[in-house]
Amino acid sequence: MVKAKWLMVAIVACVALAAVMVGCAARQANPTTLQVVRAQRFELVDAQGRVRIDLGMGVDGSTPCVRLLDGQDQPRIRLSLRPDGGPILGLGDEKGQPRAVLRVTADGSSILGLFDDKGKGGAGLAVLSDGRASLGLSDDKGKVIWRAP
Repeated sequence: MVKAKWLMVAIVACVALAAVMVGCAARQANPTTLQVVRAQRFELVDAQGRVRIDLGMGVDGSTPCVRLLDGQDQPRIRLSLRPDGGPILGLGDEKGQPRAVLRVTADGSSILGLFDDKGKGGAGLAVLSDGRASLGLSDDKGKVIWRAP
């Protein structure tokens, strides 16, 4: 009687396990597409588990930001919005230091900044919303040394 009871339990367990396995296989064969995925952050990792794309909110917690990171965890490309809605595209060097930044301000002005490895010296080009343009150069301390007009 005890053997028959254990045999019945074993048969039920095997049938349940087989049903679960068939269900899992069927689900993998016919994956469903989600209509909406909601999260505060997404990270895409490479084969070694390093984050290569980070999609989340910026440091202020209220503006979206996408960062592409190199194999040494340095942000090389950053695309974000400022709190006023203006877009910013930044390109960084191997140390993560911003070297080129393109942004559009709330009033429609376009600004391109090119920087040295310390983020100070470089060149700036602006086209203001009224159509006026300006070009400037600065030294390694950030002091403007030439501007037109």
